[in-house]
Amino acid sequence: MLQSKLTANNFALMNRMLQSGDNYMFMGAPGIGKSQMMIEFTEANNLGYVELVLSQIEAVDVRGIMVPQRKADNSAPDTVSTRTPLAAMVDAEIAKGRRGGVIFFDEYYQAELGNRKAVSQFLTSRKIGDWSLPDGWVIWGASNPKAWRAGTIPPMGHEVTRWIDIEVSPDVSGWLAWAAKNNVHHLYRAFVERFPHEVFVTTPPEDRTTKHCNPRALMYAHNFHTLNSNGNDLACSTDQDPIEFETIKGAIGVGAATALFGFLRNQDVMPSPADMLENPTSCKIPPIERIDARYACMMQAVAHANSQNIEPLFQFVQRLGTEMTLASLKRFTEVEPLALNAPSIAHFIAANPEATMSLATH
Repeated sequence: MLQSKLTANNFALMNRMLQSGDNYMFMGAPGIGKSQMMIEFTEANNLGYVELVLSQIEAVDVRGIMVPQRKADNSAPDTVSTRTPLAAMVDAEIAKGRRGGVIFFDEYYQAELGNRKAVSQFLTSRKIGDWSLPDGWVIWGASNPKAWRAGTIPPMGHEVTRWIDIEVSPDVSGWLAWAAKNNVHHLYRAFVERFPHEVFVTTPPEDRTTKHCNPRALMYAHNFHTLNSNGNDLACSTDQDPIEFETIKGAIGVGAATALFGFLRNQDVMPSPADMLENPTSCKIPPIERIDARYACMMQAVAHANSQNIEPLFQFVQRLGTEMTLASLKRFTEVEPLALNAPSIAHFIAANPEATMSLATH
């Protein structure tokens, strides 16, 4: 199941899962956004969210401890009550006015068996000691498949029947939409769209101890590159300075780092967004043989488009060639639905009948 299907239409499918009350286990490669998807789902629907990384805690953090209870006359205790940290965390979310929520056990199959046994009874009884899961709350989890050799321990027999497995696979378009919403640098977005195979690895690497790229790792590189950035230019150089390259390589691996730095070097032949806006018909453009740089220019123009500047940016994009201009049309209209009213776009469509097909099929 593609992540885009889970998140489409304001998480309509995940809302149905929530209503079912069943236990869902989201299985997918490391770093593709399973946990982030849960956070965005609960925030979008005003749901409570309690996350426990099961591989990093102890069974007592789930099961709780038995606390002696004194009698009303303060005499010696004669009963015990189980107190679980989960109860306090859920209560805190309810106090915020949440209308239900998700208890999310992350890295479930990487956890020790004792921790998972502590969860197992909770999955069926919905109780830990004398504390019951409140109405409207569900128990979901996430893990990496065994094939990724990420320290997973195979399911115990009873676990197989207590979880409904949902396969979460990478979705480039979904990531790009998230990246635009979260102000990821336009050159990083262009890199992902141009080289998705470098970021969305679909098969486990032969050596799992070798660093490889995934969307989470790419954001580590992005955050380093954009330190103290003004929002347009990347804060560090892209000339493969050894220290900078080693830092990025440490996040995403040598192959992806090499591809990323090669792509980012396009800045040397690219105009700044300010140049595009101020001098759309005369600012520099990459030479015709630098297709990768022209593509990055097109993506940069689209990333900075709004209802006030569509006209100059489209004038600039037309200088990149007909193919780039056609590719940009759909993207411009996604950014600004009224872009088709811009004089330069209307004129281009009238002069190029294939533009209508581009808008219909992209």
